[in-house]
Amino acid sequence: MKVTIYTILAFMLLSSSTCKKEQETPDVKKQLLGKWKYTGKSGGYAGKSQKADPAVAIVLEFKRDNTFLRSENNEVKVQGTYTLTRLKSIYSGKEENAVQFNAAADPHNRGSIITLRNDSLTIADNVYDGFTSGYVRLK
Repeated sequence: MKVTIYTILAFMLLSSSTCKKEQETPDVKKQLLGKWKYTGKSGGYAGKSQKADPAVAIVLEFKRDNTFLRSENNEVKVQGTYTLTRLKSIYSGKEENAVQFNAAADPHNRGSIITLRNDSLTIADNVYDGFTSGYVRLK
């Protein structure tokens, strides 16, 4: 009888530990679509902040077909595809929303953590001593 009870308890314990509750995340792609104006970056080895040059309008555009454009003063500089995913963040240690750009557009990109708040977008390199770039939505 004890063996049966212990077996049932062990089964219940194992089955409850393997079931993860799905995290409800907002429709990130829907929020991300559109044009974003670069506002500056911070980070790197020295942890410095650098505001965007007002003479250079850098715009990042995410499209429905998983393509993106990065332009400077209305001239496309980089284009390619992107994938939205979830990655373990070096900042929080938890899975967070992330964007990965195709290798041709960004050969060193292993995925960047994205944060969307109101009309602000933050894209943070998911590596130590990486950079965090800020954007505001263009209307």
